[in-house]
Amino acid sequence: LIGFLWLGQSKLGAFSTEKTRIILMLLSLTSSLYYGYYVLNHLPLVDFRAYKVGTHVPSAMEIPEDAPQAIYAYEWFFEHEGKTFSVTTDKAYPQVTGTFVRVETRMVQEGYEPPIHDFSMEQDGVDYTQELLSQERLMLVVLYDLRKTDWDFKDVLIEKVKEAQDLGYKVVGLSASDVSLWEAQIPEEGWPFPLYFSDQTTLKTIIRSNPGLVVLHRGTIIDKKHINDINYLAL
Repeated sequence: LIGFLWLGQSKLGAFSTEKTRIILMLLSLTSSLYYGYYVLNHLPLVDFRAYKVGTHVPSAMEIPEDAPQAIYAYEWFFEHEGKTFSVTTDKAYPQVTGTFVRVETRMVQEGYEPPIHDFSMEQDGVDYTQELLSQERLMLVVLYDLRKTDWDFKDVLIEKVKEAQDLGYKVVGLSASDVSLWEAQIPEEGWPFPLYFSDQTTLKTIIRSNPGLVVLHRGTIIDKKHINDINYLAL
């Protein structure tokens, strides 16, 4: 908006006074600063990411049977009579005279990549992604970096988790941090939910809040909230 007003100063002058233009610029600046503050303390008003509300995560992870596959070129290097030469194929080993040296591959055409392709929930090296996504009611407590998690919300978080569990939700935590950091924050009564490992970049894509809450029904994202808006989470 600021850029629009700046570029359109000459046109604005045709129907406004200098005082009005200054007021418009100040309002624009104030609005931009407020929006910046808002998205740091809440979630964006519009979510364009793959994990937006309404997304059925299992479907977004599927690759159609007729989806285009990635195509690679294989460049095979050989030596013969003191000279090095190469032959490129789509994969098959070339029938040539010479001593094999090495092979290099390069992608010549990208294949289909599903909207969600890097999401997993693991514990002790076991992948529980499909099992958890099939739950009737699932709440994810995203704590992508336990070193930076705002623990001032610990009590409020635990209260919301217990509320969800009373309603029949399975609740799990997701983090990319070492489990020792999790154990260092154990409350007196213990954590009311287990912690699973997931990729940090993926978790930040899911929700830009640390902690943040995501509610799913049979794999479909129903709601998600910044920790500052935890009381408005739909269960």
